[in-house]
Amino acid sequence: MTTKVVRRDDGTGSRSDLLRNLRLHIRCHPHTAQTLARKLGVSTATVDRALRDLRSELEKEKVSLISVREGREWHYEIRMREDVWGKDPLVRAVGTVKGVRPAGESVKEALYGKSRGKR
Repeated sequence: MTTKVVRRDDGTGSRSDLLRNLRLHIRCHPHTAQTLARKLGVSTATVDRALRDLRSELEKEKVSLISVREGREWHYEIRMREDVWGKDPLVRAVGTVKGVRPAGESVKEALYGKSRGKR
């Protein structure tokens, strides 16, 4: 009979694995802290701490972790922050060029057809 020694992980990488798994589960399916704890096999307190760490990690990437409430139920979602596009110079430049006609037919032509000229 032999006995095997189980080596414990020293903690390096396990935190990043947990954050990566949290991000993956939240992106793939709506989850609460309780469902995430069940899926990952950890306590809800561990999930709460990891969500706090994930939230600060996502802020660096200009992304937000938010709680969404739908009726009586709620879940977490990862969304791009609204202010990211407001600072984009290309988005701010849209509509500033004057005198340029858009390609294709105008809205009036699309609705009423091309004008046949004066009668």
